[in-house]
Amino acid sequence: MPELMDTFSFDKGLNTRKNSVVLQEGELQECNGFAFENDGYLKPLKPRLQVHHSPYGQIRNIHRYQNHIIMAEGENIRYKWDMKGYCDRYIPADEEFTTIGTGTPQRYRMIDYRDWVFMVNGHANRLFSRGALYPWGVNAPTSAPGGSAGASGNPSGTYSLYYTYLVTFPNGEQVESAPSPAGSVTVTSKKIEWTGIGICQYNSANVKISRILYRYSSTLGATYEVIEIGDNTTTTYSDDEADGTIQLNPIISTEDYDVPQDPFTDIDLHLQRVFGIKGTYLYWSETYLPFNFKTSSDINVSTVGEDLVGVRSWGEQLYIPSRQKWYRLYGDSADTWGIKTTYTDRGVINTNTIDVTRYGILGMWYDGIYLFDGSFSKNITEKQIGRKLFTDTISNTDACYSEWDGAHYYFYYPTSGSVLDNCLIIDFAYYPNLRFYNDPFIATAHEYHFSTGRRYLARLD
Repeated sequence: MPELMDTFSFDKGLNTRKNSVVLQEGELQECNGFAFENDGYLKPLKPRLQVHHSPYGQIRNIHRYQNHIIMAEGENIRYKWDMKGYCDRYIPADEEFTTIGTGTPQRYRMIDYRDWVFMVNGHANRLFSRGALYPWGVNAPTSAPGGSAGASGNPSGTYSLYYTYLVTFPNGEQVESAPSPAGSVTVTSKKIEWTGIGICQYNSANVKISRILYRYSSTLGATYEVIEIGDNTTTTYSDDEADGTIQLNPIISTEDYDVPQDPFTDIDLHLQRVFGIKGTYLYWSETYLPFNFKTSSDINVSTVGEDLVGVRSWGEQLYIPSRQKWYRLYGDSADTWGIKTTYTDRGVINTNTIDVTRYGILGMWYDGIYLFDGSFSKNITEKQIGRKLFTDTISNTDACYSEWDGAHYYFYYPTSGSVLDNCLIIDFAYYPNLRFYNDPFIATAHEYHFSTGRRYLARLD
């Protein structure tokens, strides 16, 4: 692939403004290969560099988190380890991306939380951590354990028996599932012989799976842990623990847990929880526990037929757009949360065009790009470029996507079919005065990584 440079052109196509830093005495320079950052000043750009050797298919995402670069290409999820920007002396062994799993061939929304990258696109939920791809959520056991009286022992009473799955990931995160259906046994000074302890089917690389046994009786007064079985093969256990002994153990804490909705349309982080949308509902995880969603942790935001398009945290508020409106989450805690409608009659029609900025939340509607300020939504493109681009020129609004780098909003769109062939850049450097220009480099995947100041772009060819 040839070396590619950014381009910018003035109305007359040539720069005749003298700048001793950029131009030699008397030299005219065509505006090609320069960045226009300030009026009257052109800054030479560094050439774009390839970050891989092999050609790939259509790349829809490039995402950098910590020292990994994640690529979503077709149905494949790939990654490479990278230290550029963190270590100037770093020389990679090779530049290839390693395939770690599959998803679906749509653009993902990716958010970073602790040691995870959460990936959703309305078709599949995925998780990335340390070079491995995982399902998001550990399903509860579906079969109840059995129990019978064994030889003489300590337990006495009628007990409900439960077990859970405990998954330990290579990054140290542990996720415990909701409990199994209840088994039952009545014993009098007998050991409890557990049977039918299920095998966890969570299928991912480099994880350790254990099972935790619990039992309840009216005498115990709560459901206490009996033991953690440290493998995923044993199906029986001889339980000789007295009630007084297990009352010193932890009480079960996952009774109301469920797996996340699969798939989410969009997700974001707010108040140390992962919030997700699906249909007309908003869902949230437990605080600091992104795998654990209670069965009661949801709220209906919009009316039937008005599906939600996005969810974004901005300032101290959480906002949720549909195509018709913007909504806001209010309340002091999960026990008091509710939904309020904002003063808008415009929402967002494409999840992949939503970007949070310090000026507000940007997103595409039918006749332009709108800026939502928490109360009102304003068309910021109508005055300077009109509506025709959005009403007549864009051939497929679902194919559009955007990227925000702190000063510029890059809006990629197709004019024929769904193949991206144009990029409108909205420059906020002099906000509220906006500047608009086009970039001939059409990226099918684009991300600006703030921590290293590196821009990643990929195009179909």
